[in-house]
Amino acid sequence: MANTMNGNYDILLRKLHRFIRKYYINRMVQGGLWFVAAFTLFFLLVNAFEYYSWSGPAVRTFIFYFYLLVNAFILFRLVIVPLFRIFRIGRVMDDEEAAMLIGRHFPEVSDKLVNTIQLKKLSEKNGTLELLEAGIEQKTRALHPVPFLRAVDLKANRKYLKYAIPPLLVLLVLLFASPSTITEPSRRLIKHRVAFERPLPFR
Repeated sequence: MANTMNGNYDILLRKLHRFIRKYYINRMVQGGLWFVAAFTLFFLLVNAFEYYSWSGPAVRTFIFYFYLLVNAFILFRLVIVPLFRIFRIGRVMDDEEAAMLIGRHFPEVSDKLVNTIQLKKLSEKNGTLELLEAGIEQKTRALHPVPFLRAVDLKANRKYLKYAIPPLLVLLVLLFASPSTITEPSRRLIKHRVAFERPLPFR
C-alpha cells in the first residue's frame, strides 16, 4: 500500500510543480507586458522633455541614468525574477503555498489539498503510520481529476495589452511621421555629457 500511496502522491506533486512553473511563466508574461508599457511610456516622456527643453549636460546625465536604473529595476523585478523561479533559482513557493493558490481557484478542494500535503509532512516527520497512509491515499485519489493548471490562465494577460500597445503605437507613428522628434532628443540623451546649443528659430 505504501508504494501505491507514494506513487499517487508523486503524481499529485508533479501536478503541483507543473502548476508552480506555469504560475511563474504567467508572472513573467505579465511582467514583460508591464515592462514594455513602462519602457515605452517613459521613453516618450523623456524624449518629449528633452525635445522641448534642450537641457544641459548635468540634467541629461541624470535623466539618462535615472531612466536606465528605473527600467533595469522593472525588468529585474517583473521579468528576470519570475524567470529565475521557473528554473527554481532563488526562493520558489513551496507545495503548501501552491495548494493554497490552487484552492482559491477550486474552493471545493482547497482544504483537502492543503490537508493532504500537511498529512504527508506529518507522516514523514513522525514515521509512516497506517492511519496517516490511509488518509493521504484517500485524499490523493480524490484530487487526481482536479485540473490544477486551469488555476493559471495565460490568456487573461490580454487585458494588459491595453497598457503596452498604445505607447508602442504612438512611438511608431512618431518614427514614421516625424522621426526627428524621436531621434534628435535620443541622440542628445545618449551623448548626455556633450553640450548642445539650441538652434536659432530662423535661418
